[in-house]
Amino acid sequence: MGDETALVSVVVSVRGNAPAVRALLDALAGQGLTDLEVVLVDNGPRGRHRVGSVIRGGVWPFPVRVLRERRAGASRGRNRGMRAARGRYIVVTDPDIVPRPGWLAALVSAAAEE
Repeated sequence: MGDETALVSVVVSVRGNAPAVRALLDALAGQGLTDLEVVLVDNGPRGRHRVGSVIRGGVWPFPVRVLRERRAGASRGRNRGMRAARGRYIVVTDPDIVPRPGWLAALVSAAAEE
């Protein structure tokens, strides 16, 4: 990133489906955007499928931050992630989504036109 602000922050609240996160991150790597950050919010109960352990060792062309939100609920996790996001644009998605190539570019283009 050229400065401290990413163009796009992708915020993902993760509760109970942490193993799906790697496929999402791989799909985001194929989006073709270079100015991107991903904010993963671990919103699940303490257990074996923690977000940090699931993504450990992965290499993506953007920073991936993992935050913790102890209060249950997708909206609480998303709000925590949005408060921490550094991007000009914030995109919220779910961990079990695998976006098609061009998805983020289309969202950014639509937002910029508005």
